[in-house]
Amino acid sequence: MSMDFIKSLYYEFLSYFIPKKVKYKIEGSCNKCGNCCRQIRSSGLKNENELKIMQKIFPHYKRFFITGKDENGDFILSCKYLSEDNKCSVYNKRPFVCRNYPK
Repeated sequence: MSMDFIKSLYYEFLSYFIPKKVKYKIEGSCNKCGNCCRQIRSSGLKNENELKIMQKIFPHYKRFFITGKDENGDFILSCKYLSEDNKCSVYNKRPFVCRNYPK
């Protein structure tokens, strides 16, 4: 288990208990391309076993699957609930991370 993975696990855990302090400034509008759901950078996840551990601990990770790796060796994930028209097929049941993503 890498130190990056342990940090990712720690920060994910903390995100459930720390009040949101980040303010986003939304500019423009969604062009419905689906890239935000197709190209999710997974800082710290370096192998499939680490993703499986995250999926067991944090159930919302079960929606993601690996599509590649970025220049740092971190996984690029995609959401299995993105429909062909680039909309969330389970919009009303999407996890917190998706609900708070700038639109």
